[in-house]
Amino acid sequence: MKTYKGFNKDMTCRGFQYEIGKEYETDKVKTCECGFHACEYPLDCFGYYPPAESRYCEVEQSGEISKNGGDSKVASSKIKIGAEIGVKDLIKAAFEYTKERCTNHKTGGNRSALTGGDRSALSGGDRSALSGGNWSALSGGDRSALSGGDRSALSGGDWSVVYGGEGAKVRGGKHSVLALQYWVDGEFKCIKFKEVDGTKIKENTYYRLDSRGRFIEVKEND
Repeated sequence: MKTYKGFNKDMTCRGFQYEIGKEYETDKVKTCECGFHACEYPLDCFGYYPPAESRYCEVEQSGEISKNGGDSKVASSKIKIGAEIGVKDLIKAAFEYTKERCTNHKTGGNRSALTGGDRSALSGGDRSALSGGNWSALSGGDRSALSGGDRSALSGGDWSVVYGGEGAKVRGGKHSVLALQYWVDGEFKCIKFKEVDGTKIKENTYYRLDSRGRFIEVKEND
């Protein structure tokens, strides 16, 4: 099964040294205790390895499998470490993961997949995937994936991924990842990321990038 794994900067996890492209095997497997661990839902990796301090890879797990029924963590007896991916790719994978597991609705309940054009107003429940054009207003529940164009207003629940274009404002619940495009004089420069840690980046508070690409707090009606 394809999953995602976080590591320390030196590619260690719980004291074990990993290498990209290598395969590993063990004979004891129990989630949170032994075996090789990774997450089916990409953003669950952030709960164990924060974006600013970690590295991430796509992995393949096989052999004996153990799950705990809490988050999407999986323990396995075999694991192959695939390509290293960045936070941007992890967020994209989270959006695709959510969208694949959603049902298509015109109105958003849980696990809805909603797509709108410019100036759309979309609202989905938990684990929804919402995508809107410029000047859109998108609101999703816990573990939602939201993607909006320029000047969008995006609001996600806990453990959400919220991605906005130029001039967008975003907010999320605890452990959400906020991603904003940074433009200078009409030229795209990069994507800036922040995790909602409750201290530097507050829960349920809107943020926008300033002219220097820094996250600044803004009011809901700004």
